[in-house]
Formats: sequence, C-alpha cells, structure tokens
Amino acid sequence: MISCYDPSSAPHVVSAILEADMGLNPDIADEGMIKVPIPKTTKETRQTLIKKCKEIAERAKVNLRGARGKGMDQVKHANLPKDEARAAEKRVQKEHDSIHKELDAIAHKKIDSLA
Repeated sequence: MISCYDPSSAPHVVSAILEADMGLNPDIADEGMIKVPIPKTTKETRQTLIKKCKEIAERAKVNLRGARGKGMDQVKHANLPKDEARAAEKRVQKEHDSIHKELDAIAHKKIDSLA
C-alpha cells in the first residue's frame, strides 16, 4: 500500500509506477491510497532483472571510461613536465581501476542475489 500525502496526486503516482516498466499494476484503493500487488518472482523475471543489471553496469563502465579519457586529456593539455604528467596519468588510471573493480563487485553481488 502506498499512502499519498496529497490524494489528488494519486493518479500521477499510479502513472509513474506504470511508466517505470517494472511489471506492476497499481490500483487506487481509497482516496490517496494505492494498492500495488507485488507478483512472485519467476525464473524469467530474475533473468530479465539480471540482464538489466548487466546493462546498467556496462553503461556505468562506459561512462567511467569516458571520464578517464577526459582526465587523461586534461593531463595532456596541462603543460606539465613529463614526470608529473606520467604520475598524474597513473593516478587517473589507478582511480579508474579502483572504481571499475567496485562496479564489478556491486554488479556481481546483485546478480548473485537475484540468481
């Protein structure tokens, strides 16, 4: 059950739940109260969620690679001495690797919980 503070916003909440494409069918029960039955997860549902998790993780990795590229470009255009530039590039790469490992760990943990 979802309780809306403002009963007039209930239809907007219902439409937002439907647009989320999570397979839920909300129903306005009383004024300002929305009933959302949660279906049992099936094997197909879990497989779909696992696939979606992998897609989200991959998009995050692509964004991370883009951020690394921008960081490397900033280092190149900063007119630093070679030693400082190389050290800065290593720091950028080290941070990238750290976040990449963290993304992998989060994705694997979520996939394991869904499987």
